[in-house]
Amino acid sequence: MKIAIPKEYRPGEARVAASPDVVKKLVGLGFQVTVETGAGGGASFTDAAYKDAGAEIAHDEAVALKDAELVLKVQRPLLEAGRNEVTMMKKGSILVAHLQALVHPQDVKAYAEAGITAFAMELMPRITRAQSMDILSSQSNLAGYRAVTDAAYKDAGAEIAHDEAVALKDAELVLKVQRPLLEAGRNEVTMMKKGSILVAHLQALVHPQDVKAYAEAGITAFAMELMPRITRAQSMDILSSQSNLAGYRAVLDAAYEFGRAFPMMMTAAGTVPPARVLVLGAGVAGLQAIATAKRLGGVVTGYDVRPAVKEQVESLGGRFLQVDADATKDAETAGGYAKEMGEAYQRKQAQVLHESAKKQDIVICTALIPGRKAPVLVTEAMVKDMKPGSVIVD
Repeated sequence: MKIAIPKEYRPGEARVAASPDVVKKLVGLGFQVTVETGAGGGASFTDAAYKDAGAEIAHDEAVALKDAELVLKVQRPLLEAGRNEVTMMKKGSILVAHLQALVHPQDVKAYAEAGITAFAMELMPRITRAQSMDILSSQSNLAGYRAVTDAAYKDAGAEIAHDEAVALKDAELVLKVQRPLLEAGRNEVTMMKKGSILVAHLQALVHPQDVKAYAEAGITAFAMELMPRITRAQSMDILSSQSNLAGYRAVLDAAYEFGRAFPMMMTAAGTVPPARVLVLGAGVAGLQAIATAKRLGGVVTGYDVRPAVKEQVESLGGRFLQVDADATKDAETAGGYAKEMGEAYQRKQAQVLHESAKKQDIVICTALIPGRKAPVLVTEAMVKDMKPGSVIVD
């Protein structure tokens, strides 16, 4: 029997009727499976994965459908003038999909006129014998989870538009998050009046040329990231508070972009495995990311050059990834920050992280060395070897 799995062309539909694992089972049972090129792209399944599973790859939908005796789809076929999927199917074929048959009876009539036997999966009775085909329950499970993550993402991303030049021209005190732009098209320092005070996360040690520009413009600048970590200044410790939020937000962003369920989910159609998360750097941001990912149900691994944080990572439910315990004995400064490691350690670190990244769905980078450029821990080679559909948040 010939089975076709075409690409879904309805707007916003990223799902595919069968994964490579399912295709492999069908081929093993003796079915001949044809998959339209790009059919699994929205669900992060490559053509190569389907080919490895034993499927033939068709260059377009018409080729995939013309000889198929059984057509597996997610949404009902399009019946438009520019793309009529029913006319591509041969008479006597069987269509299995979420047809919304009770809502679109005219489509059912079209299937009958074309000589197609159609199975509306949403009408499958909810009985024990049909439990593995209960698509409503499994998809509703995922929809409920996705609705919450979408709402959280949008709620955290609100923007307020205003005229910056008008806001700055008479200000005596300017409060910003990031350092001002000093570009030809937008120079925020020139918008500020002489004698004003600027308070922001200026990254002064990394961008000394910006500090020079503030001085030349007659601006008194306070770099909040250089505020000493002492009790008297605790309420002004922006690094800790913002890092906490950044670690939390990184996981929400990753969950949104990942597009699949984060926790392990038991559905009538099978088990969805939990997302695997690797957090690089176990400072304030990293620990918050580990805690958040764990609360969402992910399988979390944390990495840091400082062996002292192993206990903290494990206390949050994560697994600690260690590169070389002996080489990292003195990897921490008096202030509790990570030191820059030598070349030999960095080479070994790259190998260990590369192997771990291959297994991950999400990698979150929070590693930081104060006053220095953040270390590049995720290389191009690592990205190439990561799973299709995986997410990196820096």
